[in-house]
Amino acid sequence: YYTTFIAGAPDGAPKEHPQNSLQRVSIICLYTHHVHFWSFVEPFILAEGLSVLASLVGHEDLHLRSQALESFLNITNEEMFEWHKVEEEGASGPEFEKARKLRSMMQRLSRTKFIANLLVNAEGSYPRGSYDALRSFAFFVSFIRVHYAPNQVLALGTDILEKLASWPATDIQEEKKLAEQLYEDFSRFVETQASAAKNVPNLSTNGSSPGSSSSAEGSSSTEGGSN
Repeated sequence: YYTTFIAGAPDGAPKEHPQNSLQRVSIICLYTHHVHFWSFVEPFILAEGLSVLASLVGHEDLHLRSQALESFLNITNEEMFEWHKVEEEGASGPEFEKARKLRSMMQRLSRTKFIANLLVNAEGSYPRGSYDALRSFAFFVSFIRVHYAPNQVLALGTDILEKLASWPATDIQEEKKLAEQLYEDFSRFVETQASAAKNVPNLSTNGSSPGSSSSAEGSSSTEGGSN
């Protein structure tokens, strides 16, 4: 039920709706405690927890936004789970199947507004929010490229590339360098008719998803969606 706790009230509900109060308390518990324990994180992911977090990383409440983003960064810690690991061809068994499901849940974020919500943090976010969002973005596009892009070739939509190219100036040198590296890396595969003709999958802010993967992870269908 934790995904329900942090989801907040339905759209159109008044701010004083009790679920909003429950959301604030629950996201604090998630951020300060639960995300540090894989025994909680694994079932949370399998219960669509990542999709809920994806809807919160652009939330108007900057405190809630920061807790959602930092929770996502903790969940993507490779010491907790090897998100980028490519399983051996023909692998099987319960542990493989569980890992496949976890990675599938992460891949589903490409069908949501997750990327758009991350990029909102380029300006007007909480302190270091732009850097947290950029690190989350870097993790996600790397993950998609490794597991769901044939030959690990992935094109980003022109709107994403424009945002990376104009990433605001910052005192954090690592952030500036990361934005430059991401732009340089992905600008080689601009979303054009030429890239489409070469069957280069595209990732955009409107919830479109790369095509199926030839990796051992497998891939779901590519219909769009939003949070």
